[in-house]
Amino acid sequence: MFFPARLGGCFAQKYARPSLLSPGQIASLMVSLPVRAAGHPFIERCRVVRAKRRGFTLVELLVVVTIIGILIALLMPAVQAARESGRRARCANNLKQIGLAFLQHLEKHGRYPTGGWGVRWVGDADRGFTRRQPGGWVYNILPFMEQPALWEQPADGQPDVLTSTQKDGARDMVRTPLELMNCPSRRRAILYPDAGYLWAHNMSSTDKGARTDYCGSAGTRALCTGTGNINSLARGDEFRDSDWIGRSDGITYQWSEVESAQVTDGESNTYMVGEKYLSPDRYLNGVDSSDNESMYVGDDRDTLCNSSYRPLQDTPSVFNQFCFGSPHPAGWNVCLCDGSVRLMNFTINPTTHLHLGDRNDGQPIDITTF
Repeated sequence: MFFPARLGGCFAQKYARPSLLSPGQIASLMVSLPVRAAGHPFIERCRVVRAKRRGFTLVELLVVVTIIGILIALLMPAVQAARESGRRARCANNLKQIGLAFLQHLEKHGRYPTGGWGVRWVGDADRGFTRRQPGGWVYNILPFMEQPALWEQPADGQPDVLTSTQKDGARDMVRTPLELMNCPSRRRAILYPDAGYLWAHNMSSTDKGARTDYCGSAGTRALCTGTGNINSLARGDEFRDSDWIGRSDGITYQWSEVESAQVTDGESNTYMVGEKYLSPDRYLNGVDSSDNESMYVGDDRDTLCNSSYRPLQDTPSVFNQFCFGSPHPAGWNVCLCDGSVRLMNFTINPTTHLHLGDRNDGQPIDITTF
């Protein structure tokens, strides 16, 4: 039954009974009500009834919004922690795949991937997998990461001559990022700008390059700076830095050819490759000296770390060029020489950390100090 808006609710309550009035009678009665009936107590009571049917007040809405905001604030840390846990797991999986590539290289060639020549050289497919290879470990494991075409890109068929074909191929390789080489908690696998250091003797010039968030273990004494004035292929083939060749105690470093038998401390007690430290201020600009080259470069701090420096969590305005570290609050991931990936504490005992970076110091490792 339809009632006019001003009186419908009250008439429905008082008169809409079949035993009192018919619908037609109610409608006639309502039409005949004078305008002055608006002040009648009965009419005013109807208005009160209608007033009780209003929506939420502004105060009530504000209370609801506040409660929702508090709930969201309480849930956000848990959501962020869950996301970070997922990113850290993806990072560990990246290291697992990199570690497997290291071990496949060891199985096929009888040695861990070499660290290359130095900062002004990138990989050259014509020069194989020995110490004659100027490129570092990232370049050397490409065929074992389902990237044989990328590994072959700098080839020109002339191992002792630098040609434009070889240089252009090397440039195209350097401009190829790989998702496996970047920690998802830190940055994406994209091209990053040159800050004036992205050049090499065997590569055409480029204004951008791919970078990595992982570093090979160069041991406890390696400089990781490409020592030696190597400005030609001939010089790279003949140069021997007596301070480091044969004395470095890591897995990959300048001119390295480390065999499994040389890891006398045990593969489960020796670092192979892990996450590197980088200040958040320098994730993207390429000005940090441990992140200003491409990931395909030879012996350099961009791709190698030294365990004589304690690991750090990425911290703004804190700069360290040689150490392991990560953006993860829980710790940093490292792959040992047995292929296992461990999450290590930033507060690891410094002596234990030092011994884990040395493949043959004969010192016992206490796993409770990790």
